[in-house]
Amino acid sequence: MQRLSFKLFSFILLSIMVLSIGQLSAFAASVVDSGTCGENLSWTLDSNGGLTISGIGEMTSSPWKAKYSTIIRTVVINTGVTSIEKEAFKGCKSLNKITIADSVTDIGSDAFDNTSWYNTVGDGLVYIGKVAYRYKGTMPKDTIISIKEGTKGIAGSAFYFCQNLIRITIPESITRIGDLAFYFCSSLTNIWVPTGIMSFGDGAFQYCEALTSFTIPNTITSIPARLFYGCQSLINVTIPNSVTNIGYAAFHNCCSMNHITIPNSITTISGNAFDSCTKLENIIIPEEVTSIGENAFRGCKSLTSIFIPENVESIGDLAFEDCTSLKSITFSASVTELGNSLFSGCYDLESIIVDSNNPKYHSANNCIIDTAKKTLFAGCKTSIIPSDGSVTKIGNHAFMGCSSLTGIEIPETVTSIGISAFFNCSSIGTITIPTSISTIGNSTFYGCTALTSISIPDNVSGIGENAFSKCTSLKDVYYYGSEDQWNRLLIEDGNVDLVKANIHFNWTPSLIINSDTTKEQGDTVYISPNQTVSALVILAGEGTRVLRKDGSELQGNETIGSGMTLIKHDGSTKTLIIKGDNDGDGIITAADARYALRVAVALEQPNSWQENACLVTDGATVTAADARLILRAAVGLESLKLF
Repeated sequence: MQRLSFKLFSFILLSIMVLSIGQLSAFAASVVDSGTCGENLSWTLDSNGGLTISGIGEMTSSPWKAKYSTIIRTVVINTGVTSIEKEAFKGCKSLNKITIADSVTDIGSDAFDNTSWYNTVGDGLVYIGKVAYRYKGTMPKDTIISIKEGTKGIAGSAFYFCQNLIRITIPESITRIGDLAFYFCSSLTNIWVPTGIMSFGDGAFQYCEALTSFTIPNTITSIPARLFYGCQSLINVTIPNSVTNIGYAAFHNCCSMNHITIPNSITTISGNAFDSCTKLENIIIPEEVTSIGENAFRGCKSLTSIFIPENVESIGDLAFEDCTSLKSITFSASVTELGNSLFSGCYDLESIIVDSNNPKYHSANNCIIDTAKKTLFAGCKTSIIPSDGSVTKIGNHAFMGCSSLTGIEIPETVTSIGISAFFNCSSIGTITIPTSISTIGNSTFYGCTALTSISIPDNVSGIGENAFSKCTSLKDVYYYGSEDQWNRLLIEDGNVDLVKANIHFNWTPSLIINSDTTKEQGDTVYISPNQTVSALVILAGEGTRVLRKDGSELQGNETIGSGMTLIKHDGSTKTLIIKGDNDGDGIITAADARYALRVAVALEQPNSWQENACLVTDGATVTAADARLILRAAVGLESLKLF
């Protein structure tokens, strides 16, 4: 009986213990919070500080950080999860144990920084699961690293600023290299990546300044943003046909690269893609490209010509800014969206052509014109604004940064000038505002530092903010109205250089010279041979003078030659050019043909007016064809065009 009682007591006691343990377990496993952290991922936090992440796919958020970073002690990433977001557990100072499934191949930058686990792990290359997470500690000089076999990913910022890393071996098992993984590894001259890699993170090789060549595997479909940003020694890059997109600033400041082959698979060249590739001399844009982003080729100072192929529909703002050697650009019929200030700083640009089948834009006299809006969209140093009515507005930023534009004639058909239209056109000497203009907008002539005089009609009712700011050479304003009218004129702030100039009231505008024998275009007046000063005065008006190159004045019956200076009665100056007369004697001879030929074969270096006089064909540079035509004109077999 006593034995039975003892057994019964033991059973009851055991049952109580089991129940107690069950209750304690249930208490320990109670859920504190839960939610989602990806399209197909969920997270659960228990009361013991255990965080479990389950599901399939990428982690895109870390909502636990805001409330629970101080209580998380352990993390379990289950099979199916493929990535961990950057900074996902950063600052979880109590986190001391991490279990990560082999399915995780991508860990974002600083995901486990400032945790108890990371702070206690030893120096060197730290691994988490199948990912090389971070090189910890001070890296010795001339370090060589071999990532262990079986590793599937290199985490974001894994070798961030490891300037002593000179060589790294990456195993075939790697499929992902994270954002900024090799940022500023400035001693790496070569990086070989396995053929099975599926993606690079943004800026993965940014500022690898010693890197000279790179082959992108054909498993890659997109070049991410800033991939080679600042790789100043990079010369050769092989892009496979699998790639369809070149990301933002992907090759920014790759200033040693003089050539790159873009495969036909590319459809998008993103903003700043080749920004500041200063040695890039030639680039062929593939036929499949549909868009070119803003600043895409900005600062490509060695590019001389660009052809925009069929299928390109849009080009972003400032796409060719500061391409200082660019001489010609041709747009196809497909381009229907152009950004602002396309050619800002392209001071050598002299030829702009738009395909005649383009439904939105056309070109005339080296101007891009929005056909329906009759707006001059962009121009260059050789632009002549059409006076046939096809242009009624000069668009915003149309000539912005065109520092080699020395003069421009604005015809009476133009009724509006856009904001910053001639911003930083630092070589313009004089401007005449036509009587068709009623207001001068904000920053229109901002930074025109060579502007010495401007003629303003009395129907102008307002001058916008900074319209003449930094026009530091402006001395004379020729105003067609009275002093009282000028005082009533609304002049906004930022026009100190305008108001402190000498104002000439009740000014009679100078005639624009235009006849069968004489044509004024900008700062140049083209005349036919054997013209006298008297004949020119009849066309240009009383008070017109002509100066020789030595500054002496020609008299009425003396013959005018190329290179001489015309001074109109309003004080504006023009260079006189006779096509073919490159020695300035006013007639065309065999000597002129001989000089043009020497220029064509680079035995002579002409000045600007001599080069202009030599150019008698439609070409942009002097060739033997120009010399031949001048010779035929000299012997009476040809008549040269006026301009």
